[in-house]
Amino acid sequence: MTQLRECSGTVDQRREIPIPRSVCAFIGAAPQVRQFVLDGDELSTALDETRLFPEEYISLVQVGETSGTVPETLERLSPQFEEQARRSLVALAVALSWLIWSV
Repeated sequence: MTQLRECSGTVDQRREIPIPRSVCAFIGAAPQVRQFVLDGDELSTALDETRLFPEEYISLVQVGETSGTVPETLERLSPQFEEQARRSLVALAVALSWLIWSV
């Protein structure tokens, strides 16, 4: 499992845009993914080892590796993955608000 380190700072130093907490796990996993790839593993294997990405995402990256279209695949998956994460956060917020009001 990925070791998470403290994540703080800003995305853009000039504008002081804070790094969202939800992004910290991915930032923390980046060195691990990089090392796997440098050691000769496929990107899909490296991403799978982090346990941060859904199985469907990993499978689609594998297809991109097989077809030689990894950059295009990642570009296509990015908005989809972002939207899925946003929906999950909204659902969690709704569930927590109901929980808070019911107590």
